[in-house]
Amino acid sequence: DEADCKDDKVSALEPETLAATCAGTDYKCGDGLCIPVSWTCDDQDDCHAGDDEDPKLCGKERECDQYTCGNGACIPHRWVCDGGVDCQDGSDEDACGQERNGTDSCKYEQGQFPCGDGSKCLLGDHVCDKISQCEDGSDEGSFCS
Repeated sequence: DEADCKDDKVSALEPETLAATCAGTDYKCGDGLCIPVSWTCDDQDDCHAGDDEDPKLCGKERECDQYTCGNGACIPHRWVCDGGVDCQDGSDEDACGQERNGTDSCKYEQGQFPCGDGSKCLLGDHVCDKISQCEDGSDEGSFCS
């Protein structure tokens, strides 16, 4: 039986020739490792080189035109100070207590803005952001243009 076999040695296949194909629901890492798509952009490196958290893949490279969380995630302004933590670091709810006071407690030296109606004292980031936080709209006045 072995007499008919050729004496060629079987060479080890190079990794490039063993191109892995991932299931349709998986993400293929740069080194060929397959991981569930749900593991991408979850702030945990699952690929050996961390390419499942690449800013281009996760859409973090573009500029955020809404609210930017402390970890760089972008969320809608309407989620800020809504009573629910939407940023992993909780930054969307951190300064809310400072803004729910009347204007008597405004710290002007820290850049806070008093609403014209006296209802709130806003952080500077919430003034001229195209979203009215003051009931009278004074935080989006003509001085914003």
